[in-house]
Amino acid sequence: MTIKEWTRTYAKVAPASTVLVLLCTAAWIISAIQARSVSGAYYDSELATEWTLWGPAVLAGGAAWLRPVTSMFMHLDLGHLAVNMIFLVLIGREVERWLGSALYTAAYVCAGLGGSLAILWNAFDQPTVGASGALYGLMALMVGVYRAKGLDLRAPLFLIAANVVYTAMTPGVSLWGHVGGLVTGLVLLPFLRARRVWVRWLGVFIVGILVIAGIGLRAAVWG
Repeated sequence: MTIKEWTRTYAKVAPASTVLVLLCTAAWIISAIQARSVSGAYYDSELATEWTLWGPAVLAGGAAWLRPVTSMFMHLDLGHLAVNMIFLVLIGREVERWLGSALYTAAYVCAGLGGSLAILWNAFDQPTVGASGALYGLMALMVGVYRAKGLDLRAPLFLIAANVVYTAMTPGVSLWGHVGGLVTGLVLLPFLRARRVWVRWLGVFIVGILVIAGIGLRAAVWG
């Protein structure tokens, strides 16, 4: 199978994951064009600055309130983007096939917001970007994928454990963003394993509202 054929097949099987990868890639390309640099794409780009999650900026209100969302589509450099997109392509496909594209997208954004919530409460002054919070949420949901298929749960549990250890031992990595996304995914998991579709959607809605409320409360407390 050629790369072109594989890409077409992947896009049919996981359209939402494909769109998410394209959005993240497009955001990085735009930032590189603005910065006129590959190595300085994040640091010299107006778009990157405006999309970065940074507590004091969120307090400014207006469009800055979108930063908890936009930050999950921006990345520090090409390596950061590549690693996250590889994870998204591999894990996203499996979770999307399990949940369906619409519910998968909602869960992805919810997990990403959970990461933003944890950052705003525990690392308010730390500028943060990346899809890692949402990806850690997907890792948690992989447990549901494996259970639904009757597979050995040790694989997804090892994946989670290995990444948590990596996060804890690696300087410069957003610990709270990863933890927040993972916890949000674990909270979503019981709802998303329900047989009734409306229960799944209700779970995402409730968790999403609580996460958004938590972000608003943090802004109110700090402000």
